[in-house]
Amino acid sequence: MPIEARYHEQVRLLVSLLTFLNDEPCFALKGGTAINLFVQPLPRRSVDIDLAYLPLEPRDEALRSCRGALQLLAERSASAERRTRDWLNTPTRIVTARNGRMVWITGKNGPIIRIAEFAS
Repeated sequence: MPIEARYHEQVRLLVSLLTFLNDEPCFALKGGTAINLFVQPLPRRSVDIDLAYLPLEPRDEALRSCRGALQLLAERSASAERRTRDWLNTPTRIVTARNGRMVWITGKNGPIIRIAEFAS
């Protein structure tokens, strides 16, 4: 598959996941890909979205709340998209797959949605 076609497929997968963020007002989009997708369309090699967790809470409470919101996001996405693989595999990481593409959302330095290709 040509690079441009792979990029468009990655963006389609990312945008399909972003629709579920409307139900989680605790997150806001930030970062370069968000700007490129919604403000100034410049192609990129990788596609990822950084999320900022908005509520100001004590750290432990924020991590619990963030994990809960990510869990709901994974459940809604898996249910609506009828994905065969969708799981929360660590306290702050969701992995989902569709059509030879994988998306993960991780809270390593704040929740980040990343898309990668994997062997089917």
